[in-house]
Amino acid sequence: MNESILEKHHVVQVGYRGVDGSPTLKHPFLDKIMLTPNMLSKKSIRQMGKKVTKAAKDLRTEGIDVSNYNILNVVEDIEDARMLI
Repeated sequence: MNESILEKHHVVQVGYRGVDGSPTLKHPFLDKIMLTPNMLSKKSIRQMGKKVTKAAKDLRTEGIDVSNYNILNVVEDIEDARMLI
């Protein structure tokens, strides 16, 4: 990064919910989904759906409200950080 930019501007880094910070949405099924061969086949999509459903259930059991982890919340996090500057 060009250091002269920092003299006149603020730089804010915002982590993604469920990835950076705590809690994380780490689950073995979610890692395995990315390794699914032929991801767009009907069979693979069904299998991925079952894995995501199971992972979400497990995370809810751990007390994580998975409904708070979506792109709209990520946008709100970025907007909140922007408003602090």
